[in-house]
Amino acid sequence: MTHYLILAILCPVLNFLTLTNIIPPTANFAPLILAYEPTEHASESEPAHQTEEEIITQMEADIEPDNWAESFLFTVVSVGILTLTVGLLLSFYRIVRGPQLADRVLAGDTFSLHVVGLVILLAIRLHTEVFFDAALVVAIIGFVSTLAFAQYIGNRRKRTPIT
Repeated sequence: MTHYLILAILCPVLNFLTLTNIIPPTANFAPLILAYEPTEHASESEPAHQTEEEIITQMEADIEPDNWAESFLFTVVSVGILTLTVGLLLSFYRIVRGPQLADRVLAGDTFSLHVVGLVILLAIRLHTEVFFDAALVVAIIGFVSTLAFAQYIGNRRKRTPIT
């Protein structure tokens, strides 16, 4: 299972680095590709060793959606990732700019909720359940930090006299 997760993370990164010419397009990724474990077990009639082209074809088939519903889900998840990323940037801007501490606290809470949404969408996109626990932990930490900041703001207002 971890091989698939590592491969799902590394392949888009390597593609991006190749497309932006950070890594030359002639770089050889054969060791990474040959370490790929196919999703279906090889039958006895299949040869034990596959060529690099067969492995790449199988990897592409594993990534591509099987039907229109899966394709639609992939599109919706991609739009959701884009939307949450824009929300993360706006929340970060509000954390930096302020103007009040309460604004920063609310922006931090919104930021943590956006991170939870991104983690869940990533889990859906990668077809794995590993990240749901991480999303739960981030949600709990975000809630507890919001409560702590609310208590801090409340205590601070009690100490400062209103003039």
